[in-house]
Amino acid sequence: NDGLLNGNASSIKINLSKVEENQIIASQKILNICNPIKFNKKMETNELKDDLIYLKKQLEENHPQLYAFLDKDKFDSIFDNAINEVDKEMTIVEFMRITKPLVSQINCGHTEMNYSENFMSEIKENGKSIPLKVRIIKNKAYIIENLSDNQDVSVGDEILSINSMSINEIIKKLKTYFSSDAFNESHIIYKINLNFSFAYNYIESPEKFNLQVKKSDNSIIQTSLKAKKNNLLFDEIYSHNIPEFPFKFKILNDEIAYFKIYSFKFSDFNKYKAFIDSSFNQIKSNSITKLIIDLRGNFGGDPNYSSYLLSYVINKPFVYFSENAENYPGLSTELKPNDNVFTGNVKFLTDGACFSTTGHFLSLIKYYKIGEIIGEEAGGSFSCNDNSKLFTLPNSQLKVNIARKTIQTDVEGMQTGSQIKPDYEVIPNIQDVLEAKDVQLEYAKNRF
Repeated sequence: NDGLLNGNASSIKINLSKVEENQIIASQKILNICNPIKFNKKMETNELKDDLIYLKKQLEENHPQLYAFLDKDKFDSIFDNAINEVDKEMTIVEFMRITKPLVSQINCGHTEMNYSENFMSEIKENGKSIPLKVRIIKNKAYIIENLSDNQDVSVGDEILSINSMSINEIIKKLKTYFSSDAFNESHIIYKINLNFSFAYNYIESPEKFNLQVKKSDNSIIQTSLKAKKNNLLFDEIYSHNIPEFPFKFKILNDEIAYFKIYSFKFSDFNKYKAFIDSSFNQIKSNSITKLIIDLRGNFGGDPNYSSYLLSYVINKPFVYFSENAENYPGLSTELKPNDNVFTGNVKFLTDGACFSTTGHFLSLIKYYKIGEIIGEEAGGSFSCNDNSKLFTLPNSQLKVNIARKTIQTDVEGMQTGSQIKPDYEVIPNIQDVLEAKDVQLEYAKNRF
């Protein structure tokens, strides 16, 4: 290992052949499986520095737009600084606090650091978190479930600070740990909201949390909560509930039909196609003229699925991808609208989860002016990097997903880094969340 450390990250020369490197990595993987890292194990500085050098090398060799939002000098500099920051033994959690923001600065939603599955099990069994479920809404943080024994805090309370750090500071810091495309923040906030209490561990993991809280009567109190074991707080660290069949259709009334597309990721295209065909046949036979397509919570998936749905709501021939996308060659040629194309009024519901394939889909909706987009800014746009490969850092066993190809939809006038903003922004407030009011869906219904 010491042989890789003769200088800073930007000046390192790797002299291994590809075969030798692959053999070393394969041997390391076997060792990792046999010797999973324990929660509080301290890693040697030379091991962690080697991992940073390996991480930088894989990013440089694989990512197609590494310097799109971060120039090379800055990229080299942040890695050099990270190597200097590793000046003592560290746990995996401490090391993640250095590596995760490094990767997020590339501004690619498909390129992100994560713990290994083995270490996630260690975190669940041995780690602790703040015992609250929290929702960030418009840069404020609200308690949506109290999992502590402290009855001073209630559902609906607003958190003003944690351990003397203002919530603005906390949110700003948390944002640095999550990857998103370009400068998109809605995708980051969506991911933080999946499990704020676990995400907070990227900042610190104290045994006690001193809170300043604003109550519903606007009074401000100081209180504290003890950290609680993760296995008592969460069934899963990140649970994004998607049904086995992630598509739903129903007729809401005599005029309005509704699709819920939880994901475009599904293993049986023929089953999906039959579902879409049948649903649009029902729309036609019931003379439905208004349609809502709900894409909230949809992180993406297979563009063959999204392009097939698009063929039912677009009234002219279209090309999906601007150039041949690996594994999807048919989507770079002209596609025709379906014979049973819907010609009525369409509304699309969006939020920060709408990323990758869903962002691509929405860019075409926007470009061809197919109906109105209602809700929150999408998490993706017309361009993203994917065809990703998962790499394992040899010593810490941290995982890094690295995108390897840029994929863009066939649209004009959209700039790299531009976002898919809703035509009508509708953001639920804390009372809407607590009362499970779907204000975005109701708004869409009233727009017809």
